[in-house]
Amino acid sequence: MLEQFNKDLAIGKRAEDIVLHTFAALSDDYAFEDVSGEKEFYYRGDIRAIDKFGREIFIEVKNDSRIHTTGNILCEEEVYYKSHGGYYGKGNMSANYDIYCVVSEKSRKIYVID
Repeated sequence: MLEQFNKDLAIGKRAEDIVLHTFAALSDDYAFEDVSGEKEFYYRGDIRAIDKFGREIFIEVKNDSRIHTTGNILCEEEVYYKSHGGYYGKGNMSANYDIYCVVSEKSRKIYVID
């Protein structure tokens, strides 16, 4: 199970890199920083954008391999974790991000939801 989790993390990381580099190329008004590995930002977003006045915008990024065929976005209110006897945790819709991005590598699109 941990092996699959690490594979999924790597796939997600590709999407984060795509969004970070794409947004950075589109705007000089913000500095974009990868904060996905910092625990304090786990429920804020994967990317922090900071404008010239120091205001922060947090961007959550998901990589979706099916959106190009379904047109649907997976929205998780809760996630069930089997490990440690099973428990429910926050889903991706419970985070406190400002912008939600879904990357479709297959169709080369970034869906941006404000």
